[in-house]
Amino acid sequence: MYSRSTRRNRDVSTVNWKRLARIVGYKGVGAGTVPAPGTTKCCPRCGTMNRVPRNALVITCWRCGLQRERQRGASFNMFMRGVRLAP
Repeated sequence: MYSRSTRRNRDVSTVNWKRLARIVGYKGVGAGTVPAPGTTKCCPRCGTMNRVPRNALVITCWRCGLQRERQRGASFNMFMRGVRLAP
């Protein structure tokens, strides 16, 4: 999220995050919430829970061998959980 550009970092750090959360919450009324625990440890392909150190950027599933960036895998897992919650 942060880059080497000090101007960009300053812009990101001065955002009113509570207001943004309120707006997004208003738009998502009735959509439900997605449980986030375990999304970074879960393999998006096979669903295996992996041991992941906090400083790891890329994780490899010990069962299927998928290599994926930790945050990208977590976002995909949250998306799939949200799809399952949709009516």
